[in-house]
Amino acid sequence: RAAPTSSKSSHRMIISRRIATLSMQALARCKSDVKCCVPHRMLWNSQLNQKNENRTSCLLNYQSTRSNQGGQEQKQSGSDKQLFDKPTLIMFAVGACGIGAYYNISSEIRRENSMAKVSVGQSVGKINIGGPFRLIDHNKKPVTEATFKGKWMFVYFGFTYCPDICPNELIRMRETLNIMEKADKAKSLKVEPIFITIDPMRDGPDQLKAYLSDWHPRFLGLTGTQEQVDDVCKKYRVYYSKAQMGPNPMDYLIDHSVMFYLMGPDGDCHEFYAKNLSPADMAARITDQIDAWDLTH
Repeated sequence: RAAPTSSKSSHRMIISRRIATLSMQALARCKSDVKCCVPHRMLWNSQLNQKNENRTSCLLNYQSTRSNQGGQEQKQSGSDKQLFDKPTLIMFAVGACGIGAYYNISSEIRRENSMAKVSVGQSVGKINIGGPFRLIDHNKKPVTEATFKGKWMFVYFGFTYCPDICPNELIRMRETLNIMEKADKAKSLKVEPIFITIDPMRDGPDQLKAYLSDWHPRFLGLTGTQEQVDDVCKKYRVYYSKAQMGPNPMDYLIDHSVMFYLMGPDGDCHEFYAKNLSPADMAARITDQIDAWDLTH
């Protein structure tokens, strides 16, 4: 039988049991915390990684948004540089063409008016072009300036081997004669169309005759020695320069001035015509010169 205990000892026993109970509860709680520690840390790490991914995604989205805004701003700035739309540009181009056409037409009218004023005005002095010469025609007959006295000489200098310039000018010369013949054949017969070669080495009488027969039956070709041709070219102020094209001495081209000369019945140069005049213009001006001469002689 157990001995009876005092109230003081009983109180101590209660306190000891209470401490033991609290200790057991604390130990159990620590074991529970240890079991939950790893899952909680894994969850915390996962949440941290998720936050980092969210931050990275936000940063990428921000950069993408900025680049898109920059592209839109660049497009906007590019579109801002296009000051005019297509219809405005078309209207501007049409207006510019109209202004250009008006200016060209006005210039042409002024030029024609000035030429008309000069053609009807009184001449002072004479053009220092032309002079005595001695050549042979394509029929091998000797000719001089006296051969054509009393006639109008319509003169062109060129060569039969010319690839482009001379054929074009002979076409203009032929059309000028055709216009005059249709208008007044008797008056056109007062004009002698003459082709003087600047290439006597290759353009003999036979060559000239065969070449000119393809252009107009009235064309008359003149040639001569190199010295004779040089002399007449100097008197008519004709420029020409030979350019060798190969080892063959006969393989060359000649660069030369392009001009028509109208020599009067007195042997003087009355007018000269450059490439800017059409055959109709030349025919009209030659006719005017003939009419003016006939009125005073």
